[in-house]
Amino acid sequence: MPTTSWSTFPSLGKALLELEEILDRYHPQAEMHVQLLDIAFTIQTNSRELILRLKDYFSLWVREGGEDKGHIIHAFEGQGVIDQGRLIDLPRSRGRSVKEAYYDTPDGRVALKKRTGLVIYVKGRERYVVGELIKNLNQVINLVNEVYMEDFMNRGYILLHASGVVGSDGGGVIISSPSGVGKSTMALALLERGFRFLSNDRVLIDAKGDSVDMVGVPKKPRVNPGTILALSSLHYLLSPQELKFYSSLDEEELWYLEHKFDVDVDGIYGPGTFVLRGRLEALYLLNWSRWEEKVRVEPLVPSEGLSLLRPQVLSSNLYRREIKSPQEVESELSRLCERVRMYRVEGGVDAEELSQVIAQRRG
Repeated sequence: MPTTSWSTFPSLGKALLELEEILDRYHPQAEMHVQLLDIAFTIQTNSRELILRLKDYFSLWVREGGEDKGHIIHAFEGQGVIDQGRLIDLPRSRGRSVKEAYYDTPDGRVALKKRTGLVIYVKGRERYVVGELIKNLNQVINLVNEVYMEDFMNRGYILLHASGVVGSDGGGVIISSPSGVGKSTMALALLERGFRFLSNDRVLIDAKGDSVDMVGVPKKPRVNPGTILALSSLHYLLSPQELKFYSSLDEEELWYLEHKFDVDVDGIYGPGTFVLRGRLEALYLLNWSRWEEKVRVEPLVPSEGLSLLRPQVLSSNLYRREIKSPQEVESELSRLCERVRMYRVEGGVDAEELSQVIAQRRG
């Protein structure tokens, strides 16, 4: 992963002339303002339709404009400008196909989303994204969230690959696992038991204060048809024909099916369900298997929890540099594991049973 600070790019080529051409070609016609906890955003675009869609998505956090524009995201519907010959592929773990490429200039970075053709320009604190944005709305949302997460990581928070929920008293639970194991399903199963939703796939943690602060990411949970079938409150996401079709598939086919649906948790479970902050009390590490029958939940001592949690720490990516050293991350993780209850979840996959166990242990 690249580890270069955005403000100190090495002189690897010409200045960010691509962005100058974009700014000559496209001009903002609308803007919106979003307030995520204490972080302000201004999104400027040449597409009024894009603004309407983003206002709908971020409706819980849209604010009136003010003097403080905060982080500025420039989103232009159009054609990006990029030097294909300079692109460096960004490798992915476990030999997965490359999705992103980039190159650096003395004053910024140019990045390409290979599957969608979106081009992103990073210059100082500002981000510019150009392409078929209405068609690929989710990637504009992801860019806002990347800047949001980086802001917290600059304050010392660590980022975990996890989902999170919060009880009515503010006490929170994290479900951590690799992708595709059941984090989103578990978060939604816990909403069925009265918890509030904090985050679908990323949770920011700070264990330095009097309590362990957990901060969610403002992204709706995205679920596959298998999760929808398991939770009757989500059946509305499918048409009668889709519901019939997916119900006809066997468990193996459903498990590997990749067709994502956004879940409006406030719309389903009531206003105030989606929150962005809580007090972490317990952490569950999923390691269950479809090939076993009964789910098992075992408490972990801090050293065991630390060993299992390390692989779920996320650091740099295409836009975000390494902020903490490995030693700092290890220290933060150790502090976290000493201060919260930790459990390993093994055996068979059973979201209903595990959600009951978690609810009972919280009392």
